[in-house]
Amino acid sequence: MKDILGNELSVGDTVVFGSAGSMCLRKGEVVKINPKTVIIKHEEYYNGSYSTIQESRRNFEDVVKV
Repeated sequence: MKDILGNELSVGDTVVFGSAGSMCLRKGEVVKINPKTVIIKHEEYYNGSYSTIQESRRNFEDVVKV
């Protein structure tokens, strides 16, 4: 499993990824690797007036290891 730049991804890696529906970048930690995606734990943010998000799922090519 590799990021968009070809870096190997592992649980515990720090990655940068785009927030859904916005132009913002977020930084988080890979907590799980699935066959096609990674799950990233990150700082909580609001997604609408009543929803908060602490984990995001992204395809491998949508993250960059830092």
